[in-house]
Amino acid sequence: RRAALLSLLAPAANGRTCPGSADPTGFDIVVNATPAGMRADDPLPVDITRLSPAMVAADVITAPEETPFLQAARAQGCRTRTGVEMFNGVCALMLDFYTPPGHQNREA
Repeated sequence: RRAALLSLLAPAANGRTCPGSADPTGFDIVVNATPAGMRADDPLPVDITRLSPAMVAADVITAPEETPFLQAARAQGCRTRTGVEMFNGVCALMLDFYTPPGHQNREA
């Protein structure tokens, strides 16, 4: 199942996707799409010492909004996106997708 999902994502990432790697070296965007970070004692999903300020670090976890991963990434100088920000972005895209052109809610 994971391989099928990665094959769908690969074109959007110029073919560079990597499942389950703890080493973010060489990537522009690092997304934690696991439950790691929902509990205070969870391990970090990647080796944060390998994050660089040129990277964007994002988390899909909405609670807690500020996960240890995002805090560590920010301390390394990364731009970050919280799970709440990611969720809000998805909701906006869904509203745009499902609302017909010209409908009053589309412009809201």
